[in-house]
Amino acid sequence: VEKFQSLMAAFPSESLEYKYRSSQRYSLASNVYVSTTYPNDQSIVMHSESSYAPSHPSQIVFCCIIPAAVQGETPIADNRRILKHLSPELKSKFMEKGVRYKRNLNQLMGLSWREVFQLSERAAVEEECRKNGMDFQWKNEDDLSLEWTKKAIWQHPVSGEEVWFNHALFFNKYMQGKEMLDLIRKEEDLPNNTCFGDGTEISKEEIEEIKAAYEQSIVVFPWQKGDVLFLDNMLMSHGRNPFEGERKIIVSMS
Repeated sequence: VEKFQSLMAAFPSESLEYKYRSSQRYSLASNVYVSTTYPNDQSIVMHSESSYAPSHPSQIVFCCIIPAAVQGETPIADNRRILKHLSPELKSKFMEKGVRYKRNLNQLMGLSWREVFQLSERAAVEEECRKNGMDFQWKNEDDLSLEWTKKAIWQHPVSGEEVWFNHALFFNKYMQGKEMLDLIRKEEDLPNNTCFGDGTEISKEEIEEIKAAYEQSIVVFPWQKGDVLFLDNMLMSHGRNPFEGERKIIVSMS
C-alpha cells in the first residue's frame, strides 16, 4: 500500500477523496482505498468511476496486491467503442435528453446519506445539493431522496472525441438483483434508478442494447501481483468479474 501511495505521489495530479459514494469502500491510506466490497460470486456492472456525480475523477489507478485464485478480473472497455455499438436512435435520445439519476438514501438498503456525502450534518448536505443542482427531499431524519440530471455523452477534454460517460446502465432498475426487487413495493423506493433526462423511462430493450454495447467492447486480462492499471476515467469503463479465494485490489483516484 505504501509503495502504491508513493507511486501516486510522483504524479502532479491531485488525489481525490471518494465522495458521492455508490458503494462501500474502505480507506487504507490517504486517498488509497480497497476496491468495492461486493459479494464474491457476483459481477460488478461496467461503469466509469463516479460518472453520475457532480464532480468525477479524471484518472483512476488500480493496483493488484493479491490476485484472486479463480477469475476476479477487472474488465475494461473503451467508451468511444461503446458509443459506436449503440443504434443512432438510442444515441440521439441520450444526446438530446441526458440521464436523470434517482437515489433513495437510507440505512435499510444501500448507503446512508452520511456515507454517501461523507458529511454528518443535514444542513451541510443540503448546501452540497444546492451547489450541485441536485433536487432533494427529506422523508425523515434518515431517509433522503435525490434527483439530478447529467449529460450521457461527453466530449473528451483532450481529444474532443465523443464518449459514453454515465451510470445509466449501472443504476437502472432492470439491472437490480431479484433479491433487491423482491424487497421493493414500488419503484419510487428503489435505492437507485435512472431514466432519460426528461423523466421518460429507459426501456428494458434499451437497457439490453446498452449492455450489449459494453459486452462487445470489453477487454479482459488476468491480474498478476504488483500490476498497476492506469485508466483515463472518461475514456474507459471498468467492472469486476466474480472470483474465488482471497482478492485485494486497491485504487486511487485523481
